[in-house]
Amino acid sequence: MVFSGRQPRSSFTALLLLVHILETLPTCAAAISSSELQSTVSAEARCYGHVGDTCGVELRQLRIAEQHIDAEATKSAQSLNNSNFNTHRDTSNISRRFSGTFEVTLGSTNASMTDMESNPDVEAVVQKDVTFVGFFAEFVGTMFYVFIGCGSVMSMSAHEPTEGDGHAEGSGHGNRNSKGGNGNAILQTACAFGFAMAVLSYATFHYSGGQMNVAVTMALVIHGKCNAVQGLLNFLAQMMGTCCGAGLLTVVYPPEKDPTGMLASNMIKPGWSRANALAAEMIMTLLLVFVVLETATNPMAAANRELASLAIGLVVFLAHLVLVPVDGCSINPTRSFGPAFIARMHYTSKYTFLHMWVFWVGPLLGSLMACTLHAIFRSTAFHDLKDLK
Repeated sequence: MVFSGRQPRSSFTALLLLVHILETLPTCAAAISSSELQSTVSAEARCYGHVGDTCGVELRQLRIAEQHIDAEATKSAQSLNNSNFNTHRDTSNISRRFSGTFEVTLGSTNASMTDMESNPDVEAVVQKDVTFVGFFAEFVGTMFYVFIGCGSVMSMSAHEPTEGDGHAEGSGHGNRNSKGGNGNAILQTACAFGFAMAVLSYATFHYSGGQMNVAVTMALVIHGKCNAVQGLLNFLAQMMGTCCGAGLLTVVYPPEKDPTGMLASNMIKPGWSRANALAAEMIMTLLLVFVVLETATNPMAAANRELASLAIGLVVFLAHLVLVPVDGCSINPTRSFGPAFIARMHYTSKYTFLHMWVFWVGPLLGSLMACTLHAIFRSTAFHDLKDLK
């Protein structure tokens, strides 16, 4: 074939231009900044006057690629900003959790105590509606509490029946001739009651608040943390549970294997007066109920809410260390009633209700004192919060 004129040169130029376009497009697509694209576009613009429309197509493709990369860069910047914001928000949440000022920080001191208490994120289990599951949880919890606590006293190998009234030596539960229990018996009793309260409170806290004590139930009703009708049902469940727990002890321990002679019922020990025992029950119940209100219901303790049951169990443990030699330690009227009632029927003992009024009046008065102390703390905290505004 014979080429004439400028036709071969035009064909060759078009071929070179096509090759150049194919080489340039991948490079432009992989560009990492708009400045590089702009320099490429400026360089390619020089071909506008030589090859016409073909070079224009290339430039349009380069501009589309530039817009795409700019959009990706904008999206990346927004993602980075969002990440920084979330990090800042998470850091603020962590700081707020450990600040000790419930759901507010120094920058939000204008929140009211009412708003804090209505926040479900910081509130404890509050029985505002009447539920059967709460009733059943209180029954089961109280039953096992009495069975474990009183059963541990009855199972102590150091307890042997003594002459006279048939009560155990050293048990701290009913022997009126004893001078006080030995250290091992006191420690075992305290551990049994304290650990049982902690374990059962963890098991029933999400159903009923893990009360298992009418003194605690009364305090929760007074402070509006428990529906009054539900509180009455919980009390009935506790009374049924304590009787069932004591009844189970009679199934496991025959009378001759019960060193206490009365299912470990509470009795004032010799050497202590009724006034001594009454004051002791008031003081230790005051501590117990105060700890319950401050750890299980106070919004300021929301960050440590999961430790409330442990703290309550430790208070029961400490109370028994102090009061077992005095009267066997009640701090729980329902715990005292069940063993005494069943022992009165099972053993026909005349001593079981001898001091029963002390184990009701003392804890209930202590509970009222704890409610007052808790209210003073909450009122003081509220005024301190207002001063920060």
